[in-house]
Amino acid sequence: MSELGFGTVVGTFETVEGTASDPLGGYITFVPTVRAILVSNPPATLLPQPVRARLDETGSISVELWATDDPDGNPVDWQWWAQFSLTDEGRPVHRQGFNFVLPEGATVDLTTAAPIEPSAGRPITRGESGPPGPAGPPGPAGPPGPSTGVPGPAGPPGPAGADSTVPGPQGPPGAKGDKGDKGDPGAASTVPGPQGPPGADSTVPGPQGPPGPEGPPGPQGEPGEPGTGGGGSSRAPIDQTPLDPTYGDEFDGPSLDPKWTRSGLTSADEVYADGETGSFLRTFITGVGASRFYTQPLPPGDFDAVLSMRQYIIGAGGAMSGLAVVNDANTGYFAGTYNSPAIMVGSVNSGGYGGQFVALGPDGPSAVAAGQPIWFRITRVGTLCTFRVSLDGDSWSQRVQHDLGAYGLTKFLIGRIFGEPSHILLLDRFNVL
Repeated sequence: MSELGFGTVVGTFETVEGTASDPLGGYITFVPTVRAILVSNPPATLLPQPVRARLDETGSISVELWATDDPDGNPVDWQWWAQFSLTDEGRPVHRQGFNFVLPEGATVDLTTAAPIEPSAGRPITRGESGPPGPAGPPGPAGPPGPSTGVPGPAGPPGPAGADSTVPGPQGPPGAKGDKGDKGDPGAASTVPGPQGPPGADSTVPGPQGPPGPEGPPGPQGEPGEPGTGGGGSSRAPIDQTPLDPTYGDEFDGPSLDPKWTRSGLTSADEVYADGETGSFLRTFITGVGASRFYTQPLPPGDFDAVLSMRQYIIGAGGAMSGLAVVNDANTGYFAGTYNSPAIMVGSVNSGGYGGQFVALGPDGPSAVAAGQPIWFRITRVGTLCTFRVSLDGDSWSQRVQHDLGAYGLTKFLIGRIFGEPSHILLLDRFNVL
């Protein structure tokens, strides 16, 4: 079974009134910033899931989580996102979530852990193995081994042998005789004589021979340097981008983040919803044509923005609610629900809105039931904005694309954009990636 190393996360949380302190209750959800981790021995794809740890009677937790720096995983150096849902005798207590790393074998205390910049990890790219190298030259000969034995003493002489049948050595040559008559010439020999010495090197090159056989492949080269330029965005496609917020608002406390600006409503219109959702229940009771929303400045450059919400309609007539990008005159484009069930993407300005009803894919629905969770996502790359919708926060369908460079966009807009009936919005979470 393939798995990663572990680390331990601990923490103790108390509420203080005067000089007395009491342990808090509730739970902490740990969300990984990666969707999948690849391991090679044995090969497997690990899909980390959120882990919920409930505080004990002392207000403490101790939980083992996968280590974020295990070198056997790909990517490495990813993070955990701590999301707090704390209570004091049933009353919610706000604690802002943050990212942290968990080294293998280490213990991280959430009380002293410093929040860090979000990261989806560092991928590791492995190339193929190169061919084996050539055999090395033979080593030097080893020293001679020891003698196998010591010669024994000479034996006694044997008996005399019989007369030898082997001729003795040749005697000296006799005196030279007289010269004889000249003989007849012999027949021509059919055996070639010995080869003569080689001639001098020729200065004229001979004809080129045929090409030799193809040699073996050379060794694998070093990896090249990363490319530069290209003009495109370095952001991964939105369907592969983990929800790793550089800014996140979980709407899980009784006060609004100061980054938001109210328009057409006051804090009296905001009611906190108890229970597992831990979200604001934003109640907008409005007249004909009125709008109720929050705005927040856009970040510079490219971004992904995600809003999850539910809408309940009370009364007749049309109403548009959801997520928009607008300029200072509140003119721009939105993705939202029309009169609760229908899904619409279009333009919005001070005089109203207009757009098109859209379906979630070729066979998907173009409407949601009142109270059903829905996610809206706006991606900006350069001046091109893409609007997407999801019913589960994971599978995103591309909706509509518009080049909004002429609008001079300056801010996000969340809430009731335009419409007639009174209605309720349950805002769950807003992230800017």
